[in-house]
Amino acid sequence: MEEEYFTDLQNNTMRLIFLYQSHDPPNGSVLPNLDSAFRPYHPMVLAQKAQPYFRKDDQIRQIELRNEDVALPGGDSTLSWCKMFKLEDINRKHHLIRYEPIYDSSSSIHYLQQITLYECQGSQPDFEKMAREQGRQCIGNRDLPLACNAIVASWSRGSEGFTFPDETGYAIESHIAKYYLMETHYNHFQPDLAQQYSRQMADNSGLRIYITHVLRPNDAGILSIGMDPNWRHIIPPGQKEVISEGQCIEDCTAYAFPSQGINIFAVMMRTHQIGKEVKLRQIRQTEELPPIAMDTNIDPAYQDFRHLPSPVRSMPGDRLIAECIYDSSTRKAITLGGLTMKEESCTVLTLYYPRQKELTTCHSLPSLPTVLHSLGIEELAT
Repeated sequence: MEEEYFTDLQNNTMRLIFLYQSHDPPNGSVLPNLDSAFRPYHPMVLAQKAQPYFRKDDQIRQIELRNEDVALPGGDSTLSWCKMFKLEDINRKHHLIRYEPIYDSSSSIHYLQQITLYECQGSQPDFEKMAREQGRQCIGNRDLPLACNAIVASWSRGSEGFTFPDETGYAIESHIAKYYLMETHYNHFQPDLAQQYSRQMADNSGLRIYITHVLRPNDAGILSIGMDPNWRHIIPPGQKEVISEGQCIEDCTAYAFPSQGINIFAVMMRTHQIGKEVKLRQIRQTEELPPIAMDTNIDPAYQDFRHLPSPVRSMPGDRLIAECIYDSSTRKAITLGGLTMKEESCTVLTLYYPRQKELTTCHSLPSLPTVLHSLGIEELAT
């Protein structure tokens, strides 16, 4: 008796294994040569809601935000690059309705890990200076102005871009914010090939954004929930399951959210190399509601914004928790939180409307005494 093996298609990241070759096999019933036809697995979410259809027309303007001749890192090193842009020719309110990656060449796709575009409030002299520069390294000493903390758009490896639903868009208003900072993370998943590519190119990749003066009913915003990317986020080695929680507590949402609440319509869940599960939990008073989003099979090569089946309402006074589960069983030393792929992350980006401007980042961080106690340190010498 033959047994059948199958798995349910759930809203988790799936890894598709496939093979192909460029010519027909000699006999139609013969499979391609397995040694040459197998390809690397491709991560994707098969069961998620499809993105809205996007069609360019005369009312949509396209803007390219590109890096300028960024020297790629060699070997297994990483790089975070910051470049400021000045958008001063937008003389009335527009809505950003789509963005997508720009690959400078076929080689740059191997390096681009993450691109985040920030809105900078005000017109500080430093902004104008940075807008005239080629850019600067911004990791380690993340020398970003505090006024540049509102996320406009975020792209990660594996994504083809994001299209906003018809009822909302991100407001672009040059009389309020004309400076935008783009932070690009470069990392090579195959360090043995990295030197070959880095000799061939300096990178000019970036984001292509689409804006329109035909406004949608609602202004969108992005709220980042999770663990602050800091060394105090410690993951011990040799553990099959380690849980970290970044909490946006009741006081924060009560202060920032409008009385009618916010409507979360898309979510991006992020970890780095050893993350395996992410969940965005919601607690209202003493009741835990169903998770807003979850993925029990997260993959660092595919962390995209996912449209929720329908918007989820979060009210002032709700507690939102980004819960991340890691598998550190192959690690011999502790893993610290941080922005590079060698470190770890626990972040959930929520796209919502209507936008509130009081709270853009809601991250947790263990206290220093807690960290010292976990490391067996009882006292620091002064």
